[in-house]
Amino acid sequence: MNVTGFEALLRWKQSDGSYVSPAVFVPMLERTVDIIRVGEFVFEKCIEFQRRLESNGFNHTVSINISAVQLEHEHFIPFLKRRVLETGLSASRFPLELTETAIIRNKQETLLSLDRLKEMGFSLQLDDFGTGNASLDLLKNFPFSTVKIDSSFTKEAANKPETRAIIKAITLLSKELSFDIVIEGVETVQQQAFAREYGIKVAQGFYYAKAMPMNEAIAWLEHYDHYSTAL
Repeated sequence: MNVTGFEALLRWKQSDGSYVSPAVFVPMLERTVDIIRVGEFVFEKCIEFQRRLESNGFNHTVSINISAVQLEHEHFIPFLKRRVLETGLSASRFPLELTETAIIRNKQETLLSLDRLKEMGFSLQLDDFGTGNASLDLLKNFPFSTVKIDSSFTKEAANKPETRAIIKAITLLSKELSFDIVIEGVETVQQQAFAREYGIKVAQGFYYAKAMPMNEAIAWLEHYDHYSTAL
């Protein structure tokens, strides 16, 4: 197995050492303009990580989740464009992930923004696929290159034949439309075997590695040959 890339994740650690779930604090950020500042902070950290990857001889992508609030903000896309040009890094090194739920909030404006991002060289990924309200419409009309099957399907697949049928249908449809496919939430060898059964070549989840700080991620990648023998 090979590592193809990383995904940037936000973690909020409290003074007592416990963590606030992103499911709690990200919606709070999205209700204010704070998501814009936090989003810019995340992108800067991803640039830093990408530079460190390249300086260590690695050629991996660092994907970034973005929200509809960011896309609707007038300064967001100009910020991305300026930072990519200033750093000299390729926009393709930073795939952008957007959920179905975020897109349907303002579909027409979102489509225009995604077209601009694609023209700038960003790869666009449809995240948590299958959990929103307009999946087939999004596949047909929006400029995504990758479909990410939501982890809820992965968790249910072992015990629900109907869920396996849904994953198979999503996989076949995505391949027919020439989308790359990523299955999320792989945590066991059985789930990995299931993904392989349907010809899904890219997976992510705790079975491979848990979320880790930047320094640990570099060290993990440097010793991946050791880890991969146990996978």
